[in-house]
Amino acid sequence: MDIIRIITVQEIVKLTNISGNVDTDKIMPFIIDVQQRILQPILGTKLYKKIQTDYNANSLTGIYLQLHDEYIVPMIAHS
Repeated sequence: MDIIRIITVQEIVKLTNISGNVDTDKIMPFIIDVQQRILQPILGTKLYKKIQTDYNANSLTGIYLQLHDEYIVPMIAHS
């Protein structure tokens, strides 16, 4: 199964000092690593997979959307 990134490069550029001139291929392995090593143990496997699946299907709503926007995206961007 492919790993679904639950943050975009545009969000990382917006939240950090990384400029748009950085090659996104250099960033992607770190995003995946942070999701697997830091985020998944914090959220737990069930919640992590639900957020990944809903994000991929563009169906995050309610508390899951709030969790994604206010906590997950900043944590991944700064990790």
